[in-house]
Amino acid sequence: MPLLRVRLEVRPEGIVAVNPWGTARLGLDGVASVRLGAWGAEFHHGDGFKTTAHALSRRAAGASQDRRFAELPAALEAGPGCAPG
Repeated sequence: MPLLRVRLEVRPEGIVAVNPWGTARLGLDGVASVRLGAWGAEFHHGDGFKTTAHALSRRAAGASQDRRFAELPAALEAGPGCAPG
């Protein structure tokens, strides 16, 4: 079974987190908060669950992802009608 190439897409209709074992799709309105965790960007849901996007982990790029992560909350704040630049 081939591994998927990790990536994170923030689209007007939601977030797509492609991780080594599968893909998670989240609506922007379902994300209560986001933070940079040990394994990547953690999207915390209103129901207490979380989804981790490994594309923003140190292992994915071999370097700190702080700058890339800083763009993520702004894209989420922009809301569903605005795509990140």
